[in-house]
Amino acid sequence: MAIFIGSDFHLGSGMTKTYALLDFLEAYPSDELIILGDAFEKDGDLTSSDRQVIRHLKNRRDVTYVAGNHDPVSSGFDAKIGVKAKKKHEWRMGGKNYCAMHGHQFDKWCFIFSERLVDRFFLCLIWFLKKIHFCGYEAAHWFDDFHANFAERVKKRAIRYARRHHIDVMICAHVHRPEIYIDQGKGKTIHYYNTGDWVEHCSFIVLQEHRPAALYRAA
Repeated sequence: MAIFIGSDFHLGSGMTKTYALLDFLEAYPSDELIILGDAFEKDGDLTSSDRQVIRHLKNRRDVTYVAGNHDPVSSGFDAKIGVKAKKKHEWRMGGKNYCAMHGHQFDKWCFIFSERLVDRFFLCLIWFLKKIHFCGYEAAHWFDDFHANFAERVKKRAIRYARRHHIDVMICAHVHRPEIYIDQGKGKTIHYYNTGDWVEHCSFIVLQEHRPAALYRAA
């Protein structure tokens, strides 16, 4: 048995690679699934394929749902899938302490993008920037650097949190940037994993006892 961890489905946003997500979920129906936040776009408009994903989640046996900034505990998405929302999930496996959090807790500006109109404007701005080519300059490169720096800040804060709370393996989402990283500073090794997203990367983490974590992309 394995633990599959996915996040940032953003159902209801109109941007989810829904059929790839559904194929992934249906390929591993009996394994444990941890949804690490932003599964649902608060006030979003669900498509028929989004509803297929929700039906699948509702019928799964072993689902843990950790809320994100787009689907906070108060959003009611947990009622749709029949699983009580949590702010974080902690467990012990293979002699190590694991903690899974969405990661917006380490982003002091995340409250801005919890508003749907602001978030939609930002996404449209990203799309526009990626189209700009002027005298050999591509705005997409600037955005990629900005995104990388943002993801790095969240990672560093998550690792500091892990050290303070005696966590060996810290698993986050939020930044839409799949990653496996090992930090060996201050006499303690911290394994940091980021699940990525299902808007662009279609990525997820797989954990098995006594095996290294693996990062996969479904499409």
